[in-house]
Amino acid sequence: MAHDDGWDVVSTLAAVIGHLDVIGIDMPIGLPPSWGRVADTEARRFLRGRASTVFPTPPRSLVAHTDYVVANAMSKREHGRGLTKQTFFLFPKIAEVDALADPDRPDHLVEIHPECAFARMCGSPLPPKRTPQGGAARRDALERHLGTVPARRRGVDEHDVLDAHAVLWSARRFAAGAAVVFGDGERDTRGLPMRIVS
Repeated sequence: MAHDDGWDVVSTLAAVIGHLDVIGIDMPIGLPPSWGRVADTEARRFLRGRASTVFPTPPRSLVAHTDYVVANAMSKREHGRGLTKQTFFLFPKIAEVDALADPDRPDHLVEIHPECAFARMCGSPLPPKRTPQGGAARRDALERHLGTVPARRRGVDEHDVLDAHAVLWSARRFAAGAAVVFGDGERDTRGLPMRIVS
């Protein structure tokens, strides 16, 4: 987690939720009744050539499942498409974020996709982050906007550190009223906005 006073590794979002005015997070906020949201579609369009980095947001009805076979069958039966294991493994974190997101404070917890943040920062999508060129481009962009970005820390990959700082950059823009928001203003059944900020 990157913040204005530095950065830390925290085990849960609950540990910091009450201490910051705006929290940017790379996790879906606002869960649709069926697969995908307008925000996802717009973010993919913005990331031309890198659209596959934006995963479809799962329906709210699936996220509580802890059994992949059951959740996949339900997705096929009720929504006409299967569930990837990659998305299924995110369910506990999605549920954690959903439980902490407050519809009465919609601007406290904000969904930010790091690739969208980097593309907004640089004017176009960057090469994949795990390539030498992609890693260097991300660090250069961040250091132009945020100053020195710390190196990796034990237990955290460098690309995660860079992603966290990209989220910080967009969260600052959001707090200042300067961010671009993907989405059509729709809210989910809990009243949470279904949007991606960059």
